[in-house]
Amino acid sequence: MMIINKKFPPYGKKLFEFYREGIKPSNDIFIFLGDDAWKRAKLFLEIHWTTLLLNDSKPNEYRWDFVRGSSVLIFDTSEVGSEIIRHLAYELLRWGATRVVVILVNYTLIVFRQGNDL
Repeated sequence: MMIINKKFPPYGKKLFEFYREGIKPSNDIFIFLGDDAWKRAKLFLEIHWTTLLLNDSKPNEYRWDFVRGSSVLIFDTSEVGSEIIRHLAYELLRWGATRVVVILVNYTLIVFRQGNDL
């Protein structure tokens, strides 16, 4: 799925370059959501495949090519709400993520996989 007219999420272009060169993450790709997303993402940038979704963004506005064949871990930093989380999980699975795990602010885990009823 190549949609050239879509932009990458913050820090996503770097991840796409790795992906295009055949470099795969050694662990889950981290995506941060919510009010503290920028701050938290910056803590992991140098050591982990990390990106974020801005509060005023929609998941389908972005290219997520770099998640293909990988597992994704979403960190909700400020109770963004189930609708945006479900939309993001759907987009990531549509772009080829193998599994999407969400950690909510209250430490509840939600797991999405291909074939889940989203």
